[in-house]
Amino acid sequence: MICATFQLLYVVPLLPLLLFYIHGKRKQLRIKQWQKSLNLAEHAQFFQRLYQHENGFILSQQARKKRDAIDYVYGEITFLSFLALLSLTKPDENTVFYDLGCGIGKAVLACAMVFPIRKSVGVEILPELYFSACKQAKKLASIKNYAEQTKKIEFILGDFLKVNLDEATIIFINSTALFNPTWKTLCARLEYLPHLTTVITTSKALPSKLF
Repeated sequence: MICATFQLLYVVPLLPLLLFYIHGKRKQLRIKQWQKSLNLAEHAQFFQRLYQHENGFILSQQARKKRDAIDYVYGEITFLSFLALLSLTKPDENTVFYDLGCGIGKAVLACAMVFPIRKSVGVEILPELYFSACKQAKKLASIKNYAEQTKKIEFILGDFLKVNLDEATIIFINSTALFNPTWKTLCARLEYLPHLTTVITTSKALPSKLF
């Protein structure tokens, strides 16, 4: 009498795994090509040097002691993630970029450093953050490779619900801490801007059918 023991083996299909691996490699290659085409490695080094001793969160905390409101809660961008998002809008020589609530100016400077835009503007209501942003722009202007780009940068000390935004073609809003009525009023304003084609927001979608 012969007894045989059989063991059931589950074989993972190799083709789906191979396709997943190839897809991942292609994605990595596209990211590297994108970064190289915009010279992002070099830009990132200068950007980090500009802001290495500047802490927007601490400045914001100090500023909000004088005029605290939930709409003034601070947030800021990371260099590569923001540029990846902005790249989708294909900024060019006709682009007028506005950052509403620009803090210490990171998005405004990043945009001007990397893309051939016409203008990059930040609007900030807290003086401490506004003056910090202006200081970073002045430091950028002292770097030879960025002297021309810095001429396209402007910072406005004021309320973005009242500042003239008519020239803006792209608007960025770090909207996580914006609530009604501020958010509702701002969204209504955006619908009437004559040259605006793109609005980039974080956390919230615009309650508008125009964008």
